[in-house]
Amino acid sequence: MFCIVDIETTGGRAKQHKIIEIGACLHDGSTVVDRFHSYVNPQQHIPPFITRLTGITDEMVEDAPVFEELAEELYDFLDGHIFVAHNVSFDYNFIKAHFAEVDIQFNQNRLCTVRLSRKIIPGQASYSLGTLCQSLKINIKGRHTALGDAEATATLFSLLVQLDKNGVIEKSAKRNSRESLLPPNLDKQVFDQLPEKQGIYYFLDKKGKPLYIGKSKNIKSRITGHFSTGSSSREKIRFMDEIYAIETRLCPNDLIMDLTECHEIKKHWPRHNREFKKRANSYGVYQYIDARGFVRYHVNKVMWKSKPLLVFSDYSSAYQYVKDLCLQHQLCPKLCGLQKAEHECMLAEDGSCENACRNAAVESEYKYRSRESLEHIMKSKETFILVGNGFEHNEKSVVLVENGKYLGFGLTTQSVAIDNFENLKLDIEPRKPTQDIDNILYNYIAKLEHAEELLV
Repeated sequence: MFCIVDIETTGGRAKQHKIIEIGACLHDGSTVVDRFHSYVNPQQHIPPFITRLTGITDEMVEDAPVFEELAEELYDFLDGHIFVAHNVSFDYNFIKAHFAEVDIQFNQNRLCTVRLSRKIIPGQASYSLGTLCQSLKINIKGRHTALGDAEATATLFSLLVQLDKNGVIEKSAKRNSRESLLPPNLDKQVFDQLPEKQGIYYFLDKKGKPLYIGKSKNIKSRITGHFSTGSSSREKIRFMDEIYAIETRLCPNDLIMDLTECHEIKKHWPRHNREFKKRANSYGVYQYIDARGFVRYHVNKVMWKSKPLLVFSDYSSAYQYVKDLCLQHQLCPKLCGLQKAEHECMLAEDGSCENACRNAAVESEYKYRSRESLEHIMKSKETFILVGNGFEHNEKSVVLVENGKYLGFGLTTQSVAIDNFENLKLDIEPRKPTQDIDNILYNYIAKLEHAEELLV
């Protein structure tokens, strides 16, 4: 038996919005044999736009039962039957969340009439319930009312059963088919062929443009998680509706995967990605040489086209670096931007202050030490290779950094050594450095456990 369900709600998010009407039709595979209908008191105000859409007002649900009062009756009506709805994820996840709030576990096999319609009656201009019913001459008695839409979906389901010559419904109804979890416009064969390996995946829209780019050590498992999570927000439903295809790109190790994801997001700018699309709120260590020949430092936000010596993810890290540099090379904190000139020198307490900011006698020595500190920083901007596993046993991944500048990454079967750096450039895909890429590299290097992974 099939239970065809439609609900109306106060909004699109199950965690904050509530059901205000439930309509359900029990279907035996050919016709409707029973019905369930009830308004539900949401115990919250119904927004005006929901009232305009559904015709349901606060007064209409004021004396209706709250969900807890009708939960047992509704559960009995649904129990043991396949849950069917048009865009089933929204209705099913909303009802499941409401059952969970009253400590009832609800887990039914389900079917989506959008996906079924696309397979059994392909070529329709639109698969929204209203447009589809209009093109199939199915009358909806009360559009955007729960029982009216449920009745129309039941009529549609009866038609689908009649036209289903290839056993689509039977195959989709199997509990392990995952058919109901998939976006309505995605071919199940595409999902079935997803690799269970490490790499990048792309959700593509109708025109083949990336909607979202993600990464995972197990691509198929991660994508299954995207589709099976309990979110019933209208934003999630709309996102699922936009997915027409999935592409993947395998990566040999974590670092290559992280770098690839970052580059691809910046290249395609997918609408549903957030990470890497905003400039990092990072801080840089800047330097200049004053009139006396002293190397001076200051910490400031990294601005567009600015050229800091070093970049840090936050102000305190950059400040601490300059402070440690000052202590190591006995530099004046006032000349390094660590404190204002009118404040007492922070080195005065232990007697290490040489009053270089005002004492001409130590200028020459101080100039030497300040230049030495700059050389120390420049030495940290080294040429090195990050080495990782490739796809084959005789293959290595390489990330090249020359004089502190990221060049790109690739796979090679050449000898991986610093004296072969120029030849290795031929095996990488040149890439533009960005602050996000630098952060990925710095974080990776900080976590290295094996020295052979970093060749200097």
